[in-house]
Amino acid sequence: MPDTPHVLFVCVHNAGRSQMAAALLHQAAGGGVLVTSAGSEPASEINPAVMQAMAEIGLDLSREFPRPLTGDQVRAADIVITMGCGDACPVYPGKRYLDWELPDPAGLDLAAVRPIRDEISRRVRNLVSEVGLDMSRWKTESHFASWLGLSPDNRISGNKVLARGTRRVVNRAATALRQAANTLMRSRSYLGAQYRRMRTKLGAPKAITAMAHRLARLVYRMLKYGQQYVDKGGSTTSRETANNKSISSKRRQRNSDYKS
Repeated sequence: MPDTPHVLFVCVHNAGRSQMAAALLHQAAGGGVLVTSAGSEPASEINPAVMQAMAEIGLDLSREFPRPLTGDQVRAADIVITMGCGDACPVYPGKRYLDWELPDPAGLDLAAVRPIRDEISRRVRNLVSEVGLDMSRWKTESHFASWLGLSPDNRISGNKVLARGTRRVVNRAATALRQAANTLMRSRSYLGAQYRRMRTKLGAPKAITAMAHRLARLVYRMLKYGQQYVDKGGSTTSRETANNKSISSKRRQRNSDYKS
């Protein structure tokens, strides 16, 4: 996916659902996502009840208008989200397609539109967690890992650790990182070698969390600073382990000589 992902929302009339989704994503992403919307059968104007519902949360749709769906729009998008337009949206390889089943606000009053708006807002927040690139709300990679629930959250009283663990959070990004960590078991990469060593030492559950934490830090650096990840290769960890064992052996030998 490019530096700035492009999301296209498509519904039938481009007068309600797709307009709300585009406005909500533009607000939530803070410019980190390019957003467009279109309709397979565009109406002549935006649904007045939809405009009122969006105005209630500070989003002005008065300058927007329904646009027709074109093949060029779909080709330009990275993610295409359809909302009840059936097979009208052309399918091109290399795109991610999602279908959000939502009621059509056409003909509904303001009270009936509000729940649709709120459900779209919830789905948009989930989408931002997947494609958003704005990392400014987390000052450091440690803050980011903590937000994901991948950092230690030990219970301490009187300088004694009463319980060890991580915060319980429901976060799709954290789930994805844990799944990615678990797939490293058979990887011949540097991270794969590290994960297998962690798994041997800590056991699977703790190793998955520890590696997901490490992946979260890598993701943070890549998104915030544009750093490129360069794999060192699985043999690097083996050499480091051998060197560490050699150093430990020499240290034990020196200690033994000193005592004797």
